[in-house]
Amino acid sequence: ICPHANRKMATFAPNLNGTSMHAAGPAPRRQLTAEQVAMREYCMGEEGRNQDDSTVLLHVSHSNLKKTFFQEIRLNRHTSIQDVKQKLEFHTGTSAQSAQLYLLDEVGNTIAECEDQRKLGFYSPYDGCRLHIVDLDPNSASAGGWLEDTSLVKKYEISEEAYDARENTYRRFKEKKLQDDPNWTLKGEMEKKAGKAAVLLLLSPVCMFSKCAVLERERGRVTGVDLGPVRVENVRSTLSGDACDPLLH
Repeated sequence: ICPHANRKMATFAPNLNGTSMHAAGPAPRRQLTAEQVAMREYCMGEEGRNQDDSTVLLHVSHSNLKKTFFQEIRLNRHTSIQDVKQKLEFHTGTSAQSAQLYLLDEVGNTIAECEDQRKLGFYSPYDGCRLHIVDLDPNSASAGGWLEDTSLVKKYEISEEAYDARENTYRRFKEKKLQDDPNWTLKGEMEKKAGKAAVLLLLSPVCMFSKCAVLERERGRVTGVDLGPVRVENVRSTLSGDACDPLLH
């Protein structure tokens, strides 16, 4: 005898009223309490990005990066200049040992030259100021504009004689096409390929090994889809149709 035979089993029926599973529609927006509203306003602030009193948002520029400008890097005023350099190393690539920091105001005037042993707050920075990094390493990867100026990278060049000696080039491809069709153009070739792509899109429902019928021939299975002949493998033999249209059954 089961010891729990006479125990009444309780069933749980969740209340779906006000939820997305209720037939009446989605749940109404939950109302916040006064404490929750106050916490939300404290976290968001008037501009939607409230910050601690010790936090400052500073822009960062670099002596070797003329086109790159880092905006509103969040820093703590109690952080040492040495630690600030180490953090900015991940942004600019300049090592802390090779970086000299200058604090500038919003119009670019120098406020102070930052010393490693000082705290950032010693220089009284405020939101909108800029930390300018001077890279002292003459062998820096960013020196001379190597990280921004693509004109400094030597491009690959080849002589006309060496190019003509190659087989698989566009020039050879164009010559062969013009021999076959004097009116051939690259634009026409691209339009032709675009039309083939549209046909393939129409044939996309035709799956490999799906059942098909080829004109009046026996039924088989599709083993390949192409714009040319479609190979059909019959149960008893392999048939090859010329420009056959596969039909799904």
